[in-house]
This record gives sequence, C-alpha cells and structure tokens, in this order.
Amino acid sequence: MNQLKKLLEFSTNEALKFARRLVFNHIPRKVLYDIAIKNGVRMLASGVNTESAVEILWRNGSVPRWADIQVKCIQDGATIVSLMISDEYVANFEETLYSERGTGPFGVKSPDVPWPICLLSEKKMYRFVIGKGCWQRFVNNLLFRWWSLLGCCDRASMRFYKDNNRRAKKLFSNYV
Repeated sequence: MNQLKKLLEFSTNEALKFARRLVFNHIPRKVLYDIAIKNGVRMLASGVNTESAVEILWRNGSVPRWADIQVKCIQDGATIVSLMISDEYVANFEETLYSERGTGPFGVKSPDVPWPICLLSEKKMYRFVIGKGCWQRFVNNLLFRWWSLLGCCDRASMRFYKDNNRRAKKLFSNYV
C-alpha cells in the first residue's frame, strides 16, 4: 500500500508538471482525485485526497492493471486530477501496464486539449485554458482566433473552422 501511495504521488507530480507546460491556468499544489472505471462508465469517487484514493485503488493486495492520470480542472483552489482505472486488478506491480516507466499502474496523460487548439498545428503545441463551463470554451475560441490572426494556422483551416463548426468538432474529436 505504501508503494502504491508513492507511485500515485510521483505520477501526480508528473501530471502536474506536464499540465503546467500546457495550460495558462495556475495549477495549485492541493490535489483532489476523481476516480472512475475505464471510459467513465462508473464513478468510484469524486474529490478525494491521496490517502482515500489509495484506499480505493488498493483491493485486497492488488492494484488496477492501468490507471490513466491527468489534470482535469481547477476547482475551489484545488487541482482536480482524473484517474481513469482498469476494471482488471493484478497482484504484482510488475504486471501493471506502465511498470517499465517506473510509475506502476499510472500512465501520465496530458489535460484534454480543446478541439480548436488541435486545428492550429500538428508540430507545435499551443497553450490553452482548462476549466468547466462556457468560459473555458469562450477563452479557447478567442485564443484560437488570436493565434490564427498571427498566422499560426492556414486560412483553409480557419475558414473550415468558421463555416463548419459542428463538422469540425466531429472530425477533430479524436485529437481531444
């Protein structure tokens, strides 16, 4: 259980570092976890601290085969970290998916990239805003338009974005 806690703390710190490079938001050190079984089918816990998260993940001496960890949003002065876990548990840490990386079951992922930002470039990553609600979409759309005016994306992409907003969302949803 102590090894799982150390791996969770290490992976959380890596996810926070990764998010700080990608987003404009200030990422607070206080962390709370949202834990769900793969593809969000069933939510196990929401807004729990590290100790509670470890208790949820530890099941009679076994751990999930994999757990994708990413910064989800900022809420009430805390960073909400999403843990999407496998429904399959293993007894040995060497059997976990990311054991070669030294993170046990935890695979560090980027925060969800808003789809307008994905249109800008495949080679360069542009910073964006994470959060909940309309203000996040509004700010990211403004950022997209600003970068496009600076020439960070071609006119065809901009026209496609402007004329086919719904279709663009569908086509680029696999990049988000």
